Amino acid sequence: MSRTVQVNGTLSPGTPAGGELVQVSTRSAKSRSWRSEVVTVASNGTFTITRRIKGKTYFVAQWAGDDDRAGAGALR
Repeated sequence: MSRTVQVNGTLSPGTPAGGELVQVSTRSAKSRSWRSEVVTVASNGTFTITRRIKGKTYFVAQWAGDDDRAGAGALR
């Protein structure tokens, strides 16, 4: 059975300006292949993706950083 989930994230540390690009990757627990999508961060530092999943799924959000801030990533 599949279901639709919404993943919300916040870019931190520091104060995002908005317009930053975050790569969100997903992988089923039964697969070795990752599926990636690039999303744009809003001016309040948040981003959202909606994904249809079947069973246990891993999500990783990564930001490359910029001239003033180091990049970051988180696995959920």
